[in-house]
Amino acid sequence: MTDRLRPLWDFEDLDGNEQRLRSQLDSEETGAGRAEVLTQLARVEGLRGDYDASERLLHEAEAVAGASDVARVRIDLERGRKLRSSGDADASMALFEAAFERASAAGEHYLAAARLPSPVGELTPGPISPARRKFVTAGGESAPRLSFGTC
Repeated sequence: MTDRLRPLWDFEDLDGNEQRLRSQLDSEETGAGRAEVLTQLARVEGLRGDYDASERLLHEAEAVAGASDVARVRIDLERGRKLRSSGDADASMALFEAAFERASAAGEHYLAAARLPSPVGELTPGPISPARRKFVTAGGESAPRLSFGTC
């Protein structure tokens, strides 16, 4: 499975991203789908440095996500990215780990890969948690892999 929202992204064009995502939001038929798109709008705001707007969108996403694992993973990922970007890398790692665990359990490997922002160990010193260890050592064709691209 692939990330259905990834084609809407162009990291060189945040305004275009927002327009495409808002259009997608209007076409979503489920609360879970809306929640997924809201997380990506929150990502746009985080990349702009408007962390309050990002958090408001994440709260809105939480309210409509229901029990969707994909939506919940995206919420944790984007909140982690927002925290990391705003200077709280320690708090962000717990969210990245929670997202990894939920995505892995749900078999959503494209989300489990989570595009963590940096090599494991760079964000927080000390022992590697079981989630981080699994992330690094996972094997197999469809298993999660580290990706150091733009978050």
